[in-house]
Amino acid sequence: MKNKNVVILGAGRIGRALAKVLGKAGNNIELWDVKPGLVRRQKKLVDIIPSADFIFICVPSSALRIAIKSIKPYLSKKAVIVSPSKGIEKGRKKTVDQILTNALPVNQECVVLGGAMMAEDMVRGRMAVGVAAAKKISTATKVKNLFKDTIIIIESSSDFYGVAISGVLKNVYAIALGVADGLRWGSNAKGFLTAQAINEMSGIVKALGGQSNTAFGQAGLGDLITTGFSKDSHNRQYGQKLARTGHCSISAEGCVSVGSVVFLLGKRSKNYPLLVAVNSAVNGRQNVTKAFKQFLAQY
Repeated sequence: MKNKNVVILGAGRIGRALAKVLGKAGNNIELWDVKPGLVRRQKKLVDIIPSADFIFICVPSSALRIAIKSIKPYLSKKAVIVSPSKGIEKGRKKTVDQILTNALPVNQECVVLGGAMMAEDMVRGRMAVGVAAAKKISTATKVKNLFKDTIIIIESSSDFYGVAISGVLKNVYAIALGVADGLRWGSNAKGFLTAQAINEMSGIVKALGGQSNTAFGQAGLGDLITTGFSKDSHNRQYGQKLARTGHCSISAEGCVSVGSVVFLLGKRSKNYPLLVAVNSAVNGRQNVTKAFKQFLAQY
C-alpha cells in the first residue's frame, strides 16, 4: 500500500502510540493537539487537513464533536475519519458512530476503531488487535490495509454500532473487574465476573441494535480481558480504587458512560445485574461492597 498522509488529532497516549506505529510503517504523520506546546513544530490544521488520507481523532468521546467541528472546514472528500474513542456523550447519549455520522459532512467515510489496543503495549513494540467498523465494509478495509505490515492486526466489520457500543461496555465492565481487585476477591471471582460481563454485553449490544456476536469478538471480549486485567487500564484502576477508598479521581470513560447505558436501556437494565451493580457503585446509590454483595446474593 502506498504511504499515506495521516493526521492524528490528540497527542495523548493512544495518539502518540498510533503515530509511532504508522510512522514506522513509512506513512507521513502529522501529530496535532489543541494544547499549545504539546507537539513540537506543530502545523496549523488548515495546512494539514486538506491533504490527509486518514484522520485519527484520538480524544475522549466528550470532545469528539468539538474536534470534528475544528477540522470540518478543511476536510477533503477523500479523507477517512477514524475514531478510537470508546464512550457515550453524556448529554446527547450518542455513541461514537452516531457522533461521526451526525457531525461529519454527508457521505464522509468514517470508521470506529475498537478492540484491544492498549497504548502502552504498542509503544513498546508489542502487538495489538483492533476492529475497524464502518457502514460499508470497503471503508473499514481501507483502515485495515493502512495497518498492514505493522504490529497492529486489524479486522474489518460492518457492525458500526455494535463495535461502538461494545467499546463502551467493555470499559463499564472493566470497572467491575477492578472492583474485584480492590476487594481482593482473587482470580476465581474475576473469571466469574468476566463470564457474567460478556453475557450481559452480548445481550445489551443486541438490545440496543447491534449484532450480539460482536460482543464475543475482539471489540468486546478481547478488549474486555485486556482492559479488565491490565495494570495500565484506567477503568480497572478506577474500580480498584473505588473499592478500596470509596472514591476515585481517575479519569475513566466507563464511569462516565455507565449511567448513559442504563438510561438507553430503560427498564431493560434490570436484566443486567452486574451493570446495575457498577452503576450503583459509580453513581453513589450504594457503596461498592454493598452493591456487589447484592449482585452476588442472586446466585
